[in-house]
Amino acid sequence: MRLSVSAAKNATYKTVLSTTHALDIMTFMFENGPIKKIQLECIGTNFNAYNNCLYRLVDAGLVDVVEIDKTKRSKDMFKLNENGMAVAGLLKQARDVYLELFPTVTNTVPEE
Repeated sequence: MRLSVSAAKNATYKTVLSTTHALDIMTFMFENGPIKKIQLECIGTNFNAYNNCLYRLVDAGLVDVVEIDKTKRSKDMFKLNENGMAVAGLLKQARDVYLELFPTVTNTVPEE
């Protein structure tokens, strides 16, 4: 069955996973475990974009905020919950297949 152009325009395909940096954050957390926000700098240099995406993943129910010592400046840690782990595992598999199929392609994109 093929969608008409008007039906395709009205369909909603955009999810939190289509948010810029969602794949990077989720696979990083899948591979490294819970993170503090400052660790987003390990992924890229646009901290605000990564931070915004992280909170979108929290709002979507894929990442949990784990409160730690409130007396420290960086008081929260973020971890994938059960649903986030399932999604991140599949995203990592898809990324690995892509990198295997296209090993000579430059797989880095310029920062926004």
